[in-house]
Amino acid sequence: MYRLILSADVTLVNPEGVEIALSSAKAKALLAFLAMPPGRSRTRDEIVALLWSDRGEEQGRASLRQVLTQLRKALGADDDLLHIAQNALALNAKRLTVLPGTGDAEFLSALRIRDPAFEEWVRDERLRLDTAEDAREQATPSPAVPSLPSIGVLPFETLSQDAGQERFADGMTQDVITALSKIPKLFVVARSSTEIYRGAEPQVDRVGQEQGVRYVLKGSIRREGNRLRLSAQLIDAVSGQYIWAQRYDRDVGSLFDLQDEMTRQVASALQVEITEGDQARLWASGTTVLEAWECVAQVASLMFGHRREDLLKGRALAERALQLDDTYASAWVWLGWSHVEEVFNGWAVDAERSLDLAMNAGARARDIDASNPEVHIALGFTELCRRNFDAARAHVKTAISLGPNNAFAYGVAACVGQYCNAPDEMIPLLEKAKRLCPIYPAWYAETLGWAHLLKGRYAEAISLAREAVARDPEYIYSFIVLAIAYQETGRMAEAQAAVAEILRVAPDYSLSKFAKTQPFSDKAVLDRHLAGLEGAGLPK
Repeated sequence: MYRLILSADVTLVNPEGVEIALSSAKAKALLAFLAMPPGRSRTRDEIVALLWSDRGEEQGRASLRQVLTQLRKALGADDDLLHIAQNALALNAKRLTVLPGTGDAEFLSALRIRDPAFEEWVRDERLRLDTAEDAREQATPSPAVPSLPSIGVLPFETLSQDAGQERFADGMTQDVITALSKIPKLFVVARSSTEIYRGAEPQVDRVGQEQGVRYVLKGSIRREGNRLRLSAQLIDAVSGQYIWAQRYDRDVGSLFDLQDEMTRQVASALQVEITEGDQARLWASGTTVLEAWECVAQVASLMFGHRREDLLKGRALAERALQLDDTYASAWVWLGWSHVEEVFNGWAVDAERSLDLAMNAGARARDIDASNPEVHIALGFTELCRRNFDAARAHVKTAISLGPNNAFAYGVAACVGQYCNAPDEMIPLLEKAKRLCPIYPAWYAETLGWAHLLKGRYAEAISLAREAVARDPEYIYSFIVLAIAYQETGRMAEAQAAVAEILRVAPDYSLSKFAKTQPFSDKAVLDRHLAGLEGAGLPK
């Protein structure tokens, strides 16, 4: 994942943690413009008018081509961060995290681009950032710290520029969060919520306020050959005091024992007793094969990125993990997800066969570790896509009971409620998911928008769908909510614009694909949504 830091200056860092040299102020300005927000296409005419407004069209386009050549050279020929079409440019939102700098007043203040159009855009962006920050402070107060001992785990820092070591650190972070979340007497926020701090050095009091937790766990990791060196610190986010700290110097082969030991020590430092039942579940779904674990550590970031090529890469990694250890429950779970997501998104060549493969993978994972909530989440969604609604409900209920700290379980349970026409069930489930994952993914807001759409609360549905679009402009289902809500309220121009965005993301999307892939239990609800999409102009 690339990181673009927008402060007084513009800094681009590659996935290995190395800053990329940007040769000109115009190249930096172009990246900043394309990143507001990433994923949004900008025409060449827009860019020329912003950065070369004092030049003729031909001269401006020639200058843009020169800057693009510089960027391509800096990024490398094989990179897919910058998408260049014949008349439009965009940054790949799936490869980029945009991080704010020191404040809106400093935004791009170090760039010396004397173009009145660009200066006006910068002023507007500073005002927008300032207004957005005020709105967040007023409308979205920090989550209340729960009564249980609460903890957020920051992405473990890798002390190497090797991309393989970054994936290793990611796997370590995820496994520690997963293990801690299985302890009922702890409140643990989701990894996707603390992921925003990757590559940054946030103050622990800020993390505590934004995540609504009392304690923060941070660490660094270095792998040198067969040696593994790891340091970890548990910090009180209120007082700033270190509660616990430990350094480990172990053989790589003892990684899983190290994870177990760290989890127990953190729980002990928080004065949380681990019962025998908790202890049995901590690492039950793990593996003892390091290469298999490293494969699975890479899958999560690929599986839900809304790109079929990423999905297939994730499947290949899960299959490789199972070649190495066919008793690895988590690998079976991810393999199942790869097949069911293919069906849900309309990418499967043979949907029935793909669902059978997903069920077989889920059943295999359950045979290995029936106490793993992730197993039941995957099985619940698969049963939903098979239109087995009672079975889907039973699985997500089991997942929540096994993983009371698992934000994903509550979110998927809300999805089941969406397709079972149960909006009153969805709202508290999503509020719980959002509390466990305060910096939540776009689909949380989109699914909550569906709940309000089902209840006829159009203003709320539109607001939430817009929020989802801001979080991820490539997530198609947010635009579907908008298209239906606008059409049903007579706002036809906006409904048609939402359909245009659907077709931008998925040019082959249609009414028939929606009807085929969306597993609504009530035909009347499906017909209502089809009518809304058809009225908004979605092709048959």
